[in-house]
Amino acid sequence: MGGEWGTEIWLLIIGSGVLALALPFVSIRLAARHQLLKELYLSSRPGRVLGNLVVLACVIGVVGMGAAVLSVAYSLMWGTVALCVSAALSVILFAVAYVRVARRSRCDLAEGGEDGGR
Repeated sequence: MGGEWGTEIWLLIIGSGVLALALPFVSIRLAARHQLLKELYLSSRPGRVLGNLVVLACVIGVVGMGAAVLSVAYSLMWGTVALCVSAALSVILFAVAYVRVARRSRCDLAEGGEDGGR
């Protein structure tokens, strides 16, 4: 089956693989901005951001499973599966960083509230 693939298909597969490898690193760099995550935590309603991240990861998972099923018939879909796995990993990494910053901010606000009352 690999013999019938043209240059365009190989370029799509290689491009998808490179993008799939790069996406988690971009997510880690974005999650490393603690000030951004803290502002996101302080400016949003409780549970809203984390809930949206969970929904996003689930939607990506469903699309990835559909692509995995289709990849049985169409081998090109493995590039989409790789992108979905990478995107889900990126969302999970961002959610973990968000939860850490949210806990730290909550502790800071609790300590500041106690000190302000003294």
